Amino acid sequence: MLSSLYKKYLLNTSFILSLFFAIEVNADPLLYSGVLIVNKVSGKTCKPDSIGKKHNIELVLEKNDTGYSGFFGDKYGDITTGKLAGSSFENLSVKYSYVEKELSDGHSLTLYEEGSELKGVLREVHFEETYNGCSSDEATLSLKKVSTDKSGWERLSSQFEAESLSLLGNKLALEGKVSEAIPRFEKSLKISEMILVSNDKQIETIKIIASSGEFGLVVD
Repeated sequence: MLSSLYKKYLLNTSFILSLFFAIEVNADPLLYSGVLIVNKVSGKTCKPDSIGKKHNIELVLEKNDTGYSGFFGDKYGDITTGKLAGSSFENLSVKYSYVEKELSDGHSLTLYEEGSELKGVLREVHFEETYNGCSSDEATLSLKKVSTDKSGWERLSSQFEAESLSLLGNKLALEGKVSEAIPRFEKSLKISEMILVSNDKQIETIKIIASSGEFGLVVD
């Protein structure tokens, strides 16, 4: 039988640990910055220099009651912003802002700490050689913590929303539903101008799509 002193110790320890985990769960999101390097690609439209290409990215993570959620992307529109969710660092699903499920879902990200850095492996859905697109079958991430605040979360989540609205608007326009598409483009543009001030390339792309009669998908 446990002594009363030992019981008291356990109770105090449990209380302290409960406070620690409560703070961890409710803490501000962590913002990381670093590089993503593409190692393997698939699909018909991949460029010769796709393999080995480096992208400067940001990644933000927040711990919640069920695990982790977050976003990653860049400031220049070179890669599609991804939405993260999962029970642990090692098991995060990645959802992109595409309307089509075969493009948006089925991707994964594994993260792990290595010294002061956060490392990761991104695996996107594999495309056949004849598929008109390009996927990063494998890419590695090397990141360092930048800050602990909500600004990174607000920026990347807004970027994800702006891309989603733009791609949905593009799909509606291609289906001939121009009156439904225009409000999506306008809202996407408004978000981009407010949040993505440095992303002149993405803002200009949205303006071109919104004002043009040719609503084809814009690919760099």
